[in-house]
Amino acid sequence: MNFLVRIKSLFCFSIILFVSCSLVAVPGMELDVGGMMWPGRAGEDRIVASFLPGGSIFCAVCDGHDGKDVVNFVAENLHKIVVNNENFPGDIPTALTQAFLRIDEVLERKGILRSGTTAVVFIVTPEGKIIVANAGDSRGIVVSGGKVVLQTRDHKVSDPVEMTRILRAGGSICKAENVVPKRVWKIIKTETEGEKISESPVVSAETGFKFQEPTIHEDVDKFIADNCSGQLYVFVDFYTVCAVARALGDFKYKPKMQGQRVYWSSPKPDIYESQLQGTGDEFILLASDGFWDVVEHHTTNEGEYSLKNCIIKIQQQLKDGVSAQDVSRNLAESISSVWIAEGIEDHDDISVIVVVPQTKTEEQASSESISRAYENKRFNSMLYGRSRVIKNK
Repeated sequence: MNFLVRIKSLFCFSIILFVSCSLVAVPGMELDVGGMMWPGRAGEDRIVASFLPGGSIFCAVCDGHDGKDVVNFVAENLHKIVVNNENFPGDIPTALTQAFLRIDEVLERKGILRSGTTAVVFIVTPEGKIIVANAGDSRGIVVSGGKVVLQTRDHKVSDPVEMTRILRAGGSICKAENVVPKRVWKIIKTETEGEKISESPVVSAETGFKFQEPTIHEDVDKFIADNCSGQLYVFVDFYTVCAVARALGDFKYKPKMQGQRVYWSSPKPDIYESQLQGTGDEFILLASDGFWDVVEHHTTNEGEYSLKNCIIKIQQQLKDGVSAQDVSRNLAESISSVWIAEGIEDHDDISVIVVVPQTKTEEQASSESISRAYENKRFNSMLYGRSRVIKNK
């Protein structure tokens, strides 16, 4: 089964786009791709859609924090590093993993050190194979027949796997209230008694902080299992904390110890694989946490924008012939309205990409091939002046 990949449009007020200027229609399936970034208080999200050599499509949602340098660099360059990897296209999972690690090295070499970004990447091949890489708390899902058949795992400090990794890498974790550290945990090691958890209450002053006498917990695994909830952050000092356990950049959470980089915040992505079945009821959804935070809250409380209801809304729109572009715009706008209704007008950025496989007969695909190439060239020319477009070489 082959897929014609078409980027209909990506709407955004602040976006970096990568768009091919020619398409060759093939019989079978085509992918309708649309995306939107609804800016919030920071304007640090980026969405990317790029055609790769061989006909695959690269889609990514990147959620920056503490600045825009890293997220801009990743949005502009990650897909290039994937393509230039020696394992592409024969071994895309390995190429993606190595690209995440490589771009982190490039950021360090270029001195882009202060800020960071999450990244969730979907590559869809012409055969309908889906390869996903994720680092951070942006999230992607694949839905088929109304059910989620693939979902990435968020890398939050409150995840017991991430919490364990950070502590055993020598990092400290704080439990906080409104991002203000209250208690700091770290593992201490002794030759005779092994690992223990040291829990130090934090007393803050207007211009600093200090630790009170720590409590020692003997059972490390039990302590982690009992405490992996609530507002947890990687802790460097009273003013330097981060709730994301994996990210690109963020070198303040990747200190050098004895000349070696230590990864309290890891750039290594989780890799997932799936396959489009061509059943006519499938779609892919990528979004930043500004979207998923609302969905999770509504899922827990059986609200209007629970995951189940979002899937139903998307399916109904697609059934009514709504394009992926308009579906993504509707989703972002709706979630923004939820934040505003809660009195949070300076909400987080909301980024959404929707990918929809569509069945095409051989006659339809053939008749559209010329018009599609024209449409794409016209689309490129319209983008200049309001967005930055980089054509693939």
